[in-house]
Amino acid sequence: MTMMPRIPLPDGNFTFEWDGGQPDITCDGPMTTYAFLPVDIKRGETIQIRIHRDTVSHCVDLLDPYTPIEMEHISVSYLGENEAGESQFSYHNKDTGVSEKISTSLMAYDSFQNTSEHVSGAYIFRPEHEDGQAYSFRNEITKRELFCGKNVCILLMFGDTVINNIIFNNFNDFIRLETVFVGIPYSEQGKEVVMRIRAESIQNNGVFYTDSMGLELQKRVVNERPYWNLDVNEPVAGNYYPVNNLIRITDNNTALEVINDRPQGGTSLKDGEIELMVQRRLYVDDEKGVNEPLNESDDETPEGPGA
Repeated sequence: MTMMPRIPLPDGNFTFEWDGGQPDITCDGPMTTYAFLPVDIKRGETIQIRIHRDTVSHCVDLLDPYTPIEMEHISVSYLGENEAGESQFSYHNKDTGVSEKISTSLMAYDSFQNTSEHVSGAYIFRPEHEDGQAYSFRNEITKRELFCGKNVCILLMFGDTVINNIIFNNFNDFIRLETVFVGIPYSEQGKEVVMRIRAESIQNNGVFYTDSMGLELQKRVVNERPYWNLDVNEPVAGNYYPVNNLIRITDNNTALEVINDRPQGGTSLKDGEIELMVQRRLYVDDEKGVNEPLNESDDETPEGPGA
């Protein structure tokens, strides 16, 4: 697997080992170097690296992750995780005066696998339950680190299934979220994992907007179509739309937009909430042309760790 981990690096010799989870690296002292490492590595492979601080541009401060982050245009505080497994943040825009409480979480749908009907597969997204209720795909946070330099702060949250890098800078008023998904563990039940981003104050009344192939925004209304009466048989999949560049919710007072870096499926099933598909692992072929289940693993066996 080719990856470019963004990790804190101490001076001198050290070992970097990646097992699909948290990078096994420790740093001594309050100051550390932050660098990009283009490395081709596989799970369990260990490599030796030597680096000096004078080979990178600057050093950054290692701070408590709960430290309020004061940037040029925004102020952000990490509030921890709630009982539902959501990571919570408070956001304040210094230019507009807008304040909002934002949370992110991973959820999962069980895939429909009854082959007597259309199953969930490479071409079809169909949750198991008619009510379409997702459940928490627990990502237990095992380590948090906050690094702040002159113009950039990065909050790293290492979980057992996902590593989140949350990046703030002095040049913009938005937050950048990078998600490294380790994989879905093997089981006989297919799973479709989504990320939900929620803004507590927004009441968008079932209305959201997605871009049309990167062009103008298209208005979407939950369980409705603009030109015909929709018979709602799939309350989740029937409200998913392609999101190539942007998905937006607003109540004319506050807006929440997610600009993604790759095409994804997305929706807004509840007020104040944006949902994007991030990973799927399925064990039944939908017979639409691929001729195999959407079951990818790292060790080339169907029961291996999720890719």
